Order: sequence, then structure tokens, then C-alpha cells
Amino acid sequence: MAKGQGNVASTVNRSASIQGMNSRKRPWGCWGLGPIAGVEGHQAELLKWRNGVIQAEDSQLRGVWGRWWPYQANLMETWLLQRIRWLPQDHCWVHYSFPRSSPGFLSLRFIHAGKRTRLSTIGIALETLDGIAQIHRAYATVCSVSNTRISESLMKRFGFERHAKQLPGLHFIKRYRAVL
Repeated sequence: MAKGQGNVASTVNRSASIQGMNSRKRPWGCWGLGPIAGVEGHQAELLKWRNGVIQAEDSQLRGVWGRWWPYQANLMETWLLQRIRWLPQDHCWVHYSFPRSSPGFLSLRFIHAGKRTRLSTIGIALETLDGIAQIHRAYATVCSVSNTRISESLMKRFGFERHAKQLPGLHFIKRYRAVL
């Protein structure tokens, strides 16, 4: 099977078209790249993007935006966003990156969710992330959790397992295929 081809879960393409995308707020730092309505049918575009943002709202995929650079969150910003929560109620942005230092791995950089975001909305965004990882033929998705409200059981619900226990903090990995 050629790179970029494969069966992408039908749940990833729940939103076949972008309805009112131009009227919606663009995720921060996504100038000039995107949006696309979903993973299916946009494999060539997604293969070009090393960094991006998945936007989900009301348990539906709203679009995938490309970014020129990876999102870099810091602890102060994370602390501030946990308290302000300026996104709409059921809204989620998932920032991802394919770091050049770790070829074959997808880095889940940051998840920004509204105050009353449902797990189904986050689930749609993470399913889309899995579809993007499948297109890039990634070995795994890795992430580091800094929010104390995110538990290990919640991460298991989305298919992640604990990783790098010797490092400080909570590190998780979601494996897609074996490393040869």
C-alpha cells in the first residue's frame, strides 16, 4: 500500500463539508493553510503539513487547519487557559506536530477545550488525529499531560497508555503499528 493511502475510519469524515467555516473563528496561528473539511479525500494536502490544528465543535469535526510552525504552549499559558476558558462551550482545538527530530511519531502538542466540552467532541478530534497519523503512517502518538484533571483512566479511554515512567510528569503513547 502506498504512503498516504489506506482506510480511514468513516467516523472521521462525519462532516463532509465545512458549513459556515469562513464565519467561524480561525484557530490561533493558522494563517494561509487550510481549512479542509476532513481527512478523507485530502491525503495529499495533509501529507504536506507537518503541523496543524483540528477543530471540533458540538461533537462534529469543523475542519483541519495547517500551521507554519508547531504550537508551543508554556506553563503560564496553560495555567491561564485553565482559569479563563474563553472558547465556546462545546469546542475543542487539538494541536499536533510531526517533529523532525522524531520521524514516524506524531506529537499531540496541546488540547484546548471549552468549559463544557463533551467527551464526544474531544473523541471526534482524536479520531481525526488518528486518521492523520494513519495517512502519515506514524508509529505512535505521544503526549505529555500537565493538567491534573486528566487521569490515566481517561487517557486509556482514548487508547493511550502510560509511557516513560522514569521521566517527571505524565507521559502517554498511543501505538498504531510496530516499529521495524
